[in-house]
Amino acid sequence: MSQEQNEKSQEHQQEQEQNVIVKNDGTPFETEQGANLAMGRKRLSSDLYHIGAYKTGFAIFASPDAGVKSNDNMQHDVSEALKNAEYFRVVFQQKSSPNDERDVILSLNGASLVIPRGVETIIPKAYKEIADHAVVEQHQQLAGQSRKKIGLRLTYPYVPIGIATKQQYEAMKRDGDATTRAELKRIETEGVAR
Repeated sequence: MSQEQNEKSQEHQQEQEQNVIVKNDGTPFETEQGANLAMGRKRLSSDLYHIGAYKTGFAIFASPDAGVKSNDNMQHDVSEALKNAEYFRVVFQQKSSPNDERDVILSLNGASLVIPRGVETIIPKAYKEIADHAVVEQHQQLAGQSRKKIGLRLTYPYVPIGIATKQQYEAMKRDGDATTRAELKRIETEGVAR
């Protein structure tokens, strides 16, 4: 192992011990806004995480009780869950409320899929089950009566289209990853909040 590789390995180990979250390539976020976007995408609570200066940029710092997993461990967990997965073609419905997010974001052990609404897409069964179980309560209040729970509705309703293959999913995900990276770079460069 070269001196440089050894130093990088030691840095990576120190980051894990310090509960520091940086970009997937191991470098700090260039801007505080970039770290904020990552924190939002990962759905990290501001009660357990905060952003601060780190090396030549910014990082997300976790409190000791936040239970941070390294990117390697998270990727392994997701890989295991998707090993023999079934894949489904679906179309997530458009926003039904101004409070809905522009895209559907489904997360499995820290690995998120950002899915555009109104477009046919392919998702693994594990992510489909997450969408199936993401529900919100519906309430009704009539004049002179107390508010009552009348049922549940899906947070991310979708229309099932059919079955897909792992190869189709991987090809679509590669294209989507490239698009997402380009969008994030544009946001960081222009300083525009999403």
